[in-house]
Amino acid sequence: MHKDVLLKIVKTASAEPFCNYHCDIFEPIFGSTLDALLKNAVTEIEPPIVDTGISGHDILKITKEIIRELHETIPPSLKGIAGYIPDFTIKVVPNFGFAEYWPTSLSGADADELIVYDNPDQLGYQNFRATIIHEVFGHSTFYSFVNELQPPFFDHGAIAFLEGWATWCEWTTSHRDLAKHLKSARCKSLELFHGTNAEKIQSDIRTVTSLLGYSKAVASSSIEYYFQYPGLGFSYALGALWFEHRFSTIEPIEFFKSIQQKPWGDFFALW
Repeated sequence: MHKDVLLKIVKTASAEPFCNYHCDIFEPIFGSTLDALLKNAVTEIEPPIVDTGISGHDILKITKEIIRELHETIPPSLKGIAGYIPDFTIKVVPNFGFAEYWPTSLSGADADELIVYDNPDQLGYQNFRATIIHEVFGHSTFYSFVNELQPPFFDHGAIAFLEGWATWCEWTTSHRDLAKHLKSARCKSLELFHGTNAEKIQSDIRTVTSLLGYSKAVASSSIEYYFQYPGLGFSYALGALWFEHRFSTIEPIEFFKSIQQKPWGDFFALW
């Protein structure tokens, strides 16, 4: 019965023209800064770096090496952040995707867990390092801030806040040329922000993911996310761009402490 209901919903939705509600989603989050973020973001994709392949290598060993190296080479912009990286277990899984970080507050497990996916879309060492930065410097420290600062309210679904911070960490700590490439690719995707032609959007996503070196499976997943989870992909770029601007006047740790008594969610305009 549930399957019949779902199929009916899908059939009905498929018959309707595509409507773009991204402005409705993001204006309450970024307020008057949204137009500036979009205007300053769109650019051409910087060339990818020549990376060292990791296919067939010991992913767990590489992950541990990267985490150890990150502790030893923290950039000035993230000084003090390393102290907020908690203990966590690492699990390597042969599956589609890149990596996920699960705090005990979400998983209910005995310890935080970093799950790394082993597949051909882990393009190379520096790209993989950027993924680990995103999960460890980004997500693990974020949940440590939540645990220490105890905001009166925290929305686990605040994607622009959560992923924006992790993406900013990724841009700040990755190999310089790779960081330019990653940032430009994220910003380039914002050209689809106002898109209304569903077929063109799908074609553009396929083209870009192919240019970045990813498989057809990543392209299909990206298309699915665009239409099934409106605004999800844009949250990474817009959140990171907002943090980039905010951190020009305040250190990351001081920023998080400054909102200690405020609700933590996708409401940057209120901060």
